[in-house]
Amino acid sequence: MIRGSNWTIGNNPTPEQLKKYYEDGFPGAPFNPVEYEGLFENNIVRTGIDIEHLVRTNPGNGKRALLWRSREKYDPGAFSDIAQKRGDCVSFGDMNARDVTRAVEIHIKGESEEYYKRGATEPTYGYRGHRGEGMDPARAAKFVTQYGWMVRQKYDGCVDLTTYNSRLVDKWGSKGPPDCVLEKCAEHPVGEYLVPETPDQAISLLQNGYACHSGQNLGFADNPDARGIHKVSGRWNHDMATVGYDDTKQIYQKRVYFVANSWGVFNNQWFRWSEFAHIMGPPVDGLITVDGDVWEEYFLGGGSIYFYSDIKGFPAKNLPDYGTTSYL
Repeated sequence: MIRGSNWTIGNNPTPEQLKKYYEDGFPGAPFNPVEYEGLFENNIVRTGIDIEHLVRTNPGNGKRALLWRSREKYDPGAFSDIAQKRGDCVSFGDMNARDVTRAVEIHIKGESEEYYKRGATEPTYGYRGHRGEGMDPARAAKFVTQYGWMVRQKYDGCVDLTTYNSRLVDKWGSKGPPDCVLEKCAEHPVGEYLVPETPDQAISLLQNGYACHSGQNLGFADNPDARGIHKVSGRWNHDMATVGYDDTKQIYQKRVYFVANSWGVFNNQWFRWSEFAHIMGPPVDGLITVDGDVWEEYFLGGGSIYFYSDIKGFPAKNLPDYGTTSYL
């Protein structure tokens, strides 16, 4: 894979331009075996062996987990409001996985935190280690577990992340984000990343509320087939977040995984989606429904997949006591 590739389609590409650029061979998520092996030299990665207790206690077989719905509850339109403007797909996949996981921690697991604001992508991408485009997904996992993450707001005296600024990280170059950014990131660390080795482990992680991002060399059609699945079409060296799965066979004929892209409104959803809206919720722009066998071969089997857990967010606001301690 090529690191530091040039970016030739400008600062505000359309989803169609992004798709063609990746189809033409842009390496947005180049795999670096040295970077990958380096992850296992610390104490914050849980391998497949360690995940087996989840498989035993809360397996995912025959179930579904629509994790993106928790994020949509707190941040409607989050998957399409901001689309990548350059080769920073890894930082988008990383952010989507983090934001989905922390939304589930609050919504489903009942953690006493506030969703607060959408996560930022610039600190992660600023850690890519070179001045060109593209980033190894392993390096993103290393950054958020070693340093942490930030949200879309102004950090006085440091950096303004209120709006997505794809050019901000240019001046950081190969040196990485400045010290003040690292200090702010440290306030909100990711506890660990988890690397499954089998499909049972992957769906158990999803069932237990953990989203992931991964880099793979695989593209998909704009329109789903009659089964509601987006077929493989072309090759994208691209990082995307997996934000759910369905193994119930009640809606889809076989196991499927739901993958969030970072190109905004670029594809279409299944024409039958509205029939199952009471389960699935509203259609999500950019969501790709992937055949289970395909996902397990290329996403899980690609060797560059990272689930996140124990994301430290923002303390819950103190609410006035109106005479009850439970509410919906």
